[in-house]
Amino acid sequence: MKSLGAVLILVVAASAAAAAPIAPDAAALFADVRAKSHADAWRDVILLRTVGTSRSSGLDGESVLVEDVRDGRIDERARYPVFALRDVWDGRVAWHQGNSGGVHRLDGADSTRHFIGNAWLAKRAWLKPDLDGAFAGPVRHEAGGDELTVVPRGGEPMTLSFDAATRDLVRIVRTRPTSLETTTLTDYREVDGLRLPFTIATTDSDGNASTTTVARYERLARATADLFVPPRTPDDTRIGTRPVTIPLDLADGVLTIEARLDGRGPYRFILDTGGHAIVSPAIAKELGLVASGAGQSGGAGEGTLTEQYTRIARVDLGGTDQRGFDAGGVTMTDQHFFVLDLGYPTFERGREAPIAGLLGVELFERLGVRIDYRARRLTLTSFARHRFARDAVVTPLMFDADIPLVTGILGGRAGLFALDTGNAGSTLVQHHWAERVGLAAAMKAGVETASFGAGGLSRNWASRLEPFEIGGARIEHQFGRYAEDRRGAFSSRTEAGNIGTDLLANFTIDFDYRRGLMGWQYVPGHVQEPFPRGGLRVLKDRPEDALVVSVSADSPAAAAGIEAKDRLVAIDGVPTSELSGGDIGNVFRRAPGTTVRLTVRRDERTVETSLVLRELLP
Repeated sequence: MKSLGAVLILVVAASAAAAAPIAPDAAALFADVRAKSHADAWRDVILLRTVGTSRSSGLDGESVLVEDVRDGRIDERARYPVFALRDVWDGRVAWHQGNSGGVHRLDGADSTRHFIGNAWLAKRAWLKPDLDGAFAGPVRHEAGGDELTVVPRGGEPMTLSFDAATRDLVRIVRTRPTSLETTTLTDYREVDGLRLPFTIATTDSDGNASTTTVARYERLARATADLFVPPRTPDDTRIGTRPVTIPLDLADGVLTIEARLDGRGPYRFILDTGGHAIVSPAIAKELGLVASGAGQSGGAGEGTLTEQYTRIARVDLGGTDQRGFDAGGVTMTDQHFFVLDLGYPTFERGREAPIAGLLGVELFERLGVRIDYRARRLTLTSFARHRFARDAVVTPLMFDADIPLVTGILGGRAGLFALDTGNAGSTLVQHHWAERVGLAAAMKAGVETASFGAGGLSRNWASRLEPFEIGGARIEHQFGRYAEDRRGAFSSRTEAGNIGTDLLANFTIDFDYRRGLMGWQYVPGHVQEPFPRGGLRVLKDRPEDALVVSVSADSPAAAAGIEAKDRLVAIDGVPTSELSGGDIGNVFRRAPGTTVRLTVRRDERTVETSLVLRELLP
């Protein structure tokens, strides 16, 4: 069913405008559904309120959903012991309030299509003779019922399944950017003449699952003032009238800042536009934090990690560093943090203290943020006082999830690119978009390599991006990577790619999440770090040595007999136990012609070899 549904989605999306609105067998099916589902009983329903309990990420909470059955507006709220969530569709724009209480729009094209689909379902449009203008059909018979693909006007395709006997809607399957989402509806009962499900379970192909058990349904005559309006970020952030400027560290492309947690520290955090506030299990233990839940998290790579949830009473930024640019600071109170082990390779910093975690979207939802890569400083301003520089190129900022999206042009093809300050390296191009615009074959002809993220290893091909246009500038001779991941962040069906430090460092950039805008100031002179010249990808996955995860064909490493899964124990006589992952990476960026001596352990044997660095990208 999944593969057939995915194929039909592509076919229907391409042909819905030209095809008949409702296939004949679909019309017959829906006529039967209307007859057995008491469709007439919905004519007098204005607002439907669903109250129940939800089980998600190992936590039990309360949920309330209010649907405007006339126009499809939606207000969905859930409260768990550690956090609360809210999503609002006002009929034009969607808003998301996340675990921290921070708010941003979901106004990307994919989110808009998704919420139009949600509105179609909220209106019970499958019970209307014209399906509210949706395309439908043909019908496919399956055990116990029938299914068909429906495409609401302006919405995303979905596969609906109806029980053969009762004609209740029992399953909804939707293709999301990186996963397949399935909702099952069971335990139907009659309430005031309406057929309604009392158990609603949603799973996706990434392993996430939630179940809502309905306690009661209520009809409402009118909307209260707090319904269908944008959520408000809590008043939990203090900043003075002056901007607060904080030093940035950019070692090995990793953008980090210091922060104090509950008066302890300072600790070093990755500043990540695409991530959430995360604290490592080691720091959570040090602070005596209590974590709960058991959710799933992913990122670059196809794997997932288990996450828990906690709250930190106080987070302080700035005002304490001896090198600080400003005597003031920012204080955030009662903040939600994920407790998540992103792995030794992400947190390790050689002889320095490990990174404590991430500071992400929660900070950007509360303040105007300026990142000056060249001057190595971060400036925070209240939204009321935030201003773009006069010479900045201001562009729209959109969201389909939690990572900001902007339009970029690669090789003359426009696409929607994620701005990811947590990506310490080069721009990564996603295969679905590259295949659609005709770039995939050329990019896959590049040098095969690998990258590593929260979800594990990602197989990549590196090549020159000629040219890349973004923020009013044309960036020449950058190299980037191409990925064909089938799961995780690099498998998106809707994003063209993910932009990291190598390209962002050409600019001073401003983020204004509240207005949905960002400013770009091009700063000439940035030189991208050279593509590694050894032809091997090495991962510092434990303190005592490092793992060779990939070897490029016809490369110096291949000529030296290095193989994937070798353990690298010394470089030029220096034990890798004394080197960080960044130190090891820099060795293979040395000048062409440099000889590098390697000590490798393979199958309990130690082998001495050497390689001569050379350019691998033209």
